[in-house]
Amino acid sequence: MEPRILASRTVFTADDSKEAMRLAETGLAKMRHRLAATGNLSSGNLVGDLIQAFDVHIGTPEQVIASLQADSTLQRATDLTMQVHSIDPPHPFILRSIELMAEAVAPALGWVRNDKAAERRVA
Repeated sequence: MEPRILASRTVFTADDSKEAMRLAETGLAKMRHRLAATGNLSSGNLVGDLIQAFDVHIGTPEQVIASLQADSTLQRATDLTMQVHSIDPPHPFILRSIELMAEAVAPALGWVRNDKAAERRVA
């Protein structure tokens, strides 16, 4: 049996990249103390530093696809978990992000639904 490698990323997909960044500024600013403790506030762009430090993939579906494709760790992962908790957007934006992931991002990355796994969960 081949080993499984899990990667975890914060992913927030939105219809508008400016709105995604506005929401990110609010949510990620709450984590400023964690980044400050590492001494990695280097660029002077707090949100940019937080996005990089916490492996956040954010923006329109096209931007998220490009960002995930550029993440070299994901090339070795067999499983990927995603969450939006670092961004912490309002609930309707979370639901829209999930829709955009399923409709645009996942298919573009070649991810397909495993119907056998879904059947096991239902049974």
